[in-house]
Amino acid sequence: KNRKKTLNFFSILGINIFILSFFGFFTLNVDTNISKIEILKDIAKNGSYGGYVGFLLGYPIRYFFGYWAGGFFVIMLFLISILLVFNTSLDNLFKGFVFLKKINSKFITFLSLLKNKIKEKIEEKKADDYDKEDLENDFEEDEEDDNGFNFNKKEIDNDKKDLEGKQDSLPIQKKKSFGKKIKIPIDLLESGGGKPDSGDINANMEIIKRTLSNFGIEAEMGKIGVGSTVTQYTLKPAEGVKLSRIVSLNSDLALALAAHPIRIEAPIPGKSLVGIEVPNKTSAKVHLKDIIVSREFKKRTSNLMITLGKDVAGKVWMIDLTKNPHLLIAGSTGSGKTICINSIILSLMYQNSPNDLKFVMVDPKRVELPVYNGTPYLKIPVITDAKNTIKMLRAMIGEMDRRFEVLAKSGARDIFSYREQGGEMESIIIIIDELADLMVIARNEIEELIVRLAQMSRAVGIYLILATQRPSVNVITGLIKANITSRIAFAVASLVDSRTILDTAGAEKLLGRGDMLFITSEIGKPKRLQGAFVSEYEIRKVTNYLKERYESDYDEELLAPKKNILGKEFSEDIDEDRKELIDQAIKIILDSNRASTSYLQRRLGVGYNKAAGIIEELEAQGVVGPPNGSKSREILIRKEESEIENENE
Repeated sequence: KNRKKTLNFFSILGINIFILSFFGFFTLNVDTNISKIEILKDIAKNGSYGGYVGFLLGYPIRYFFGYWAGGFFVIMLFLISILLVFNTSLDNLFKGFVFLKKINSKFITFLSLLKNKIKEKIEEKKADDYDKEDLENDFEEDEEDDNGFNFNKKEIDNDKKDLEGKQDSLPIQKKKSFGKKIKIPIDLLESGGGKPDSGDINANMEIIKRTLSNFGIEAEMGKIGVGSTVTQYTLKPAEGVKLSRIVSLNSDLALALAAHPIRIEAPIPGKSLVGIEVPNKTSAKVHLKDIIVSREFKKRTSNLMITLGKDVAGKVWMIDLTKNPHLLIAGSTGSGKTICINSIILSLMYQNSPNDLKFVMVDPKRVELPVYNGTPYLKIPVITDAKNTIKMLRAMIGEMDRRFEVLAKSGARDIFSYREQGGEMESIIIIIDELADLMVIARNEIEELIVRLAQMSRAVGIYLILATQRPSVNVITGLIKANITSRIAFAVASLVDSRTILDTAGAEKLLGRGDMLFITSEIGKPKRLQGAFVSEYEIRKVTNYLKERYESDYDEELLAPKKNILGKEFSEDIDEDRKELIDQAIKIILDSNRASTSYLQRRLGVGYNKAAGIIEELEAQGVVGPPNGSKSREILIRKEESEIENENE
């Protein structure tokens, strides 16, 4: 009851001050050389100078303080009246202004999107009108018969088949080839992730300092970096304090701060400070759009920059694929691994035309990457099984060898110097979303192909991005790690998993939802970042934009079955080395007119088992007949026939 009376009293007081300050503001313009009596007469006659109420406050203020100081005084009274009437604080008032500013910003963004949508509808209408004109012109041409007579009318109903055929041949929506450059609107992406709440920073600083002091460690607190997910408190320990003593207090600091998990970085690379990273009470997302419109992205030195995210200082982090040619990503389910892959794909699309960059994607889960099917950036449709993955990797090795031959003939050192000479050769990025599923099925073969690509493909513009949710030594083998030094670790289940991917601890203390540790050969210790976020809605907007306006450009020959010198297909389980031996065996058999396992064993210089496998493959291809006891097998094709077949090919 008392509180209600107090509020009513201050509200009434605020209203009175509001009226006085409002009308008093108009009296500030009064000339003080005029007598009060004349001013009051003028007010009574014309109602000028803010009336009697305004005169009561404004005239004394103008007389004693002057115009400018008086104006400032009246404005202050006006603000005080607002605070009293609404029973609020100055801080809340400013927050209200910020909220109104955000609403205004959202409204402007909505109007911009609405304008773009209307513009797209107008363009689609124009395209439809253009198609209708083409359709009418086609019918006018059809109305002229073979004798040159023109008819003014035509019975369309009697020729429905012809009409349907013509409609099928006409594009429903006019798609164009992508040419040299594709301009993807940045408005297709969303921005703004709110502000993180780090709690009471000063209180946390005192807790950290007091906790260390309780264990006999004196330290001086330094700068604080508030990141999207964590806040980093820095401190400088006194001389003679071992860093291992501070690191061992991880659990004690977590208990004192009532926060978990806490990560201690001792020391911070390049600084004589120790960093204590405490999770924020409320985290904020780092949107991909915010990185793409940033100054760092605009000043990039390469169009193969992978956007990663932001650190605790708000700095944008990117990686250049030309300098760090391959990337390994690991993290448990739900930690942000797939979102990271999608943000990488979209960021590269915004930098390159399909003439300069192509993706080859493998997704055994079949649910994440097929959304990119139909876009002009894919070299082949998304692969979803291990058999075609092995085919693709073999084909990429063949493409790598072909590119090396092209570079050698042109005298170019790498793909970029070849382009400077006027040659055309696009970069290819191979993305495998779940490596563990493939390694279970064909570990030895997959590992061998990946390692060979990782060792040699950098110079010819072929890059690997591998991801797995199970970072065990059976999946991320020593050979793969040795050839891929750039790695991203999201939240993992155990210290062992962290050591497998990063060769150090830390990933088991990450918070998930895009919280990552990133390391390259250039960075001595892992860097903690908040990964760039892109929603499924944004991905579909970008892919639909590309599918509606541009044609896909698949390389149909990439996964086509390989054939021998006779034009017959090899079996699917035959490796590349065996294919070369089979071609040599065919030449030997046709030249000598003899076909037996022991004969091929001697001529090819291979073991009996390999020679027997070659003979069986030739039998499956229809080159030789079945076994004939101790005699040579029957040769089912002659040299002359093979030459004719090769000419026809």
